[in-house]
Amino acid sequence: MVYTMSGVRFAHLPSIKSSSLPTFNDDRRGNAVSFSLRKDTRSSGKIFGRKPSSDSESSSLATTPSEKLGGHQSDSSSAVTGHVEPLETVSQDTTQVLDDVHAQRIETEGQDTSGSMSESFVQEVGQRRIPPPGDGKKIYDIDPMLKSHNGHLDYRYGQYIKLREQIDKNEGGLEAFSRGYEIFGFTRSATGITYREWAPGAKAASLIGDFNNWNSKVDVMSRNEFGVWEIFLPNNADGSPAIPHGSRVKIRMDTPTGIKDSIPAWIKYSVQAPGEIPYNGVYYDPAEEEKYVFKHPRPRKPTSLRIYESHVGMSSTEPMINTYANFRDDVLPRIKKLGYNAVQIMAIQEHSYYASFGYHVTNFFAPSSRFGTPDDLKSLIDKAHELGLVVLMDIVHSHASKNTLDGLNMFDGTDGQYFHSGERGYHWMWDSRLFNYGSWEVLRYLLSNARWWLEEYKFDGFRFDGVTSMMYTHHGLQVEFTGNYSEYFGYSTDVDAVVYLMLVNDMIHGLYPEAIVVGEDVSGMPAFCIPVQDGGVGFDYRLHMAVADKWIELLKKRDEDWQVGDIVFTLTNRRWGEKCVVYAESHDQALVGDKTIAFWLMDKDMYDFMAVDGQATPRVDRGIALHKMIRLVTMGLGGEGYLNFMGNEFGHPEWIDFPRTDQHLPDGRVIPGNNASYDKCRRRFDLGDAEYLRYHGLQEFDRAMQHLEEKYGFMTSEHLYISRKDEGDRVIVFERGSLVFVFNFHWTNSYSDYRIGCSVPGKYKIVLDSDGSLFGGFNRLDDSAEFFTSDGRYDDRPCSLMVYAPCRTAVVYAAVDGDEDSISLVPEDDMYDFMAVDGQATPRVDRGIALHKMIRLVTMGLGGEGYLNFMGNEFGHPEWIDFPRTDQHLPDGRVIPGNNASYDKCRRRFDLGDAEYLRYHGLQEFDRAMQHLEEKYGFMTSEHLYISRKDEGDRVIVFERGSLVFVFNFHWTNSYSDYRIGCSVPGKYKIVLDSDGSLFGGFNRLDDSAEFFTSDGRYDDRPCSLMVYAPCRTAVVYAAVDGDEDSISLVPEDV
Repeated sequence: MVYTMSGVRFAHLPSIKSSSLPTFNDDRRGNAVSFSLRKDTRSSGKIFGRKPSSDSESSSLATTPSEKLGGHQSDSSSAVTGHVEPLETVSQDTTQVLDDVHAQRIETEGQDTSGSMSESFVQEVGQRRIPPPGDGKKIYDIDPMLKSHNGHLDYRYGQYIKLREQIDKNEGGLEAFSRGYEIFGFTRSATGITYREWAPGAKAASLIGDFNNWNSKVDVMSRNEFGVWEIFLPNNADGSPAIPHGSRVKIRMDTPTGIKDSIPAWIKYSVQAPGEIPYNGVYYDPAEEEKYVFKHPRPRKPTSLRIYESHVGMSSTEPMINTYANFRDDVLPRIKKLGYNAVQIMAIQEHSYYASFGYHVTNFFAPSSRFGTPDDLKSLIDKAHELGLVVLMDIVHSHASKNTLDGLNMFDGTDGQYFHSGERGYHWMWDSRLFNYGSWEVLRYLLSNARWWLEEYKFDGFRFDGVTSMMYTHHGLQVEFTGNYSEYFGYSTDVDAVVYLMLVNDMIHGLYPEAIVVGEDVSGMPAFCIPVQDGGVGFDYRLHMAVADKWIELLKKRDEDWQVGDIVFTLTNRRWGEKCVVYAESHDQALVGDKTIAFWLMDKDMYDFMAVDGQATPRVDRGIALHKMIRLVTMGLGGEGYLNFMGNEFGHPEWIDFPRTDQHLPDGRVIPGNNASYDKCRRRFDLGDAEYLRYHGLQEFDRAMQHLEEKYGFMTSEHLYISRKDEGDRVIVFERGSLVFVFNFHWTNSYSDYRIGCSVPGKYKIVLDSDGSLFGGFNRLDDSAEFFTSDGRYDDRPCSLMVYAPCRTAVVYAAVDGDEDSISLVPEDDMYDFMAVDGQATPRVDRGIALHKMIRLVTMGLGGEGYLNFMGNEFGHPEWIDFPRTDQHLPDGRVIPGNNASYDKCRRRFDLGDAEYLRYHGLQEFDRAMQHLEEKYGFMTSEHLYISRKDEGDRVIVFERGSLVFVFNFHWTNSYSDYRIGCSVPGKYKIVLDSDGSLFGGFNRLDDSAEFFTSDGRYDDRPCSLMVYAPCRTAVVYAAVDGDEDSISLVPEDV
């Protein structure tokens, strides 16, 4: 085709004027339109003023969309009868089109030989294979009760196999089928841009936007026999793309309900114009040098999943919509510090209504532009991976926004394109549209959508929202699931939806074996978390949703009315062999109209009585104690994974209320808004960080919980034994993994010499105590005490312990061979007892910390052209390495003692270096700063090395290496003010590394922002000199600077 255009193209989004915008049709819903996907010869050009061009470089894509899949249920019935006709053979091999696109993509990305991790990751995609289906029979061995419903389950699995076979035959397999984003929407080649859209209900279609001045007569699209519209736009004469990056675009269609402008269904970015309600699609294709390149590999799947549930927009302490960049810089380090290993991010898919919490999705392939650009999101995920955090996306495939102007609803003028037509296509409670999972193109769209987020953005998995609504035609509404299996496998089960879930899980796990998929199912569907090959639905975890409801139920009662047996039953009532993610509360409980646990417990007292040095009310004391106990018993008993919504770790006050204006109903009633306020749509992290507030103790306890689980891995242990549920004492005792948990929920009774059963004889120590002063408790327990078991069965355990169980306190005990540190305590001996940052250090520790840093820096600074460190020594790893050894008997009768084949000293305690509350962390940060200093200045390989001072009296060494001046004062007491040192470069100097900085566990005696100016005249055989302060046992590095230069001790590189 000869491509012509009129109007002006904008390199960036222009200021928006109403005259340049498309005219939107009224937001109306037409009647259902029946149409056939047989070959169609209708004209597609007369409405738009000229015939469409068919002279496209790439031929029209032939696909096999169908309104209904052969072998799947119709709108009116969940049962299928009759012969399944094979799908029509397409005229062009779709697989070849995909492979060509994919090969070109790999070849293009492979041209950059920088060796980035992201490139090698993309090149691996072509090698992945989704395994063929199994026989689906293993579920009957796992759960024999399923045999009575084998008719339904075998039918379900048969439908899944048929679908896989049809996809293999017509699309080249599930791997190719799930790459729809490489064909549909906008795709770029070396010669131009192709745009394709499935809109079988449209009679004509044209691509419009800023690039052609919204002129629908310019770029008219052609239609193939399957309802796929297409246009190719060749590059401009200068080689630039026909649609500039950042241009707004839409598709204008002549539909059964009139002329309609829609955002492309596969759009990758959309924005809301100032003063407008509907969004506009944006062609997002920045120049190669501007695209974000991933630098860090995905972390491995954690054994124990500890999820920090978050929302980017409301993650600021200020009343505003936060950004991906701020979340990356401010929130991710917080999550890492708290000890979580996964971050789950809500509201990523674009949603035009902010207050929907991201659940009314309008543009499924576009990350929300409220928070920044697609590249900003990639940077966030890459930073999370650098920190070792797995990133899960809260994905919505259960329903869609019913918006017609900027969503999928009535996209081609019919209500049954992507969704069920008629009443079945609407969710009456959620006010949204429901997908037709029996439609071929809907399957392509949703499968490709899931893969897109894994592939393009490097998400590590998903939380699938609203799965219960998908799996049943009643959507789980006004239905009480009692556990009777007929509730799961009857006519109310939407087999198409369940088969889709099997497909998407199979695709995800086949292409990304390390991916994690969590399903939000409240029904308790059996086999939900059993692999698809075995006949299950294929999720890794289900959310244990009943627990949060139970806590709210209990919090409405008096303590005296709580039943500990009820608590235990709810926490442990889950399917054997199917993993659960448990939570005491999530975002649901924090929304306006409900209350967080902290607010249920403390109510308005949270505002006036949370100061540590003030008088707490009985309500606050009770709330602080129970908040910790509720969260720990939930984690301890409730599942194999744990989730917390951001801010709840410290008992965030109040509720979440998105900005809302008054809503005027047709009957004249008004639902009040909140004056569009963001005041309740933020997270007050400053409360949890403020050590003078009791919130800080709750935050520290949550952090200790995470580190306890990280150390002992109790959530994934197969050993769980509940030895006591005492309704009189209100005590719960259980073993999980190697730990013994004791909860005393009594409101007044504390029990001395309280006997508890345990399975391992020997010595025990406290490893977590909710009553510790660090956690805002009364410190009634001696956390250094040792407890020894007594023989004889007790509570059906082989031995027992005598402990003190204070009221409203949870205590965790660990059996230890020797000394074992408590999470709430600090290590023992000088390296063990006095390494807590907030504790009193000994002179030996102060000397050791200072000299450790100096020794390593002077070694690197003077000793060679390369540097080596053994793992763990960067933070001063305590003790020695001792491989497991047995006693060695010599020929002369002597015995060289072994260590009982112990691995205790044959490991690396990296947790010590990562623990910011320990001084080891300062040593680790200093070593890190050393490496970044060398990386920046390259002093080790510089030819310039001059030692200007070795003063035996002052104990000072001064030398130049590269462009830096190093000053070491090894004196044990003497600090030198106005100390003159020689240097070779005149001008201004600044400190770029200071071993005495507070970040590195020092005394912070230097002002790292100070500037130093040279004096003329030779000194120490150097042409000029500086006057500096040289504290005792401190190393300082100075750099000559032209302008401002940050100190390594102030702003570490790459942090």
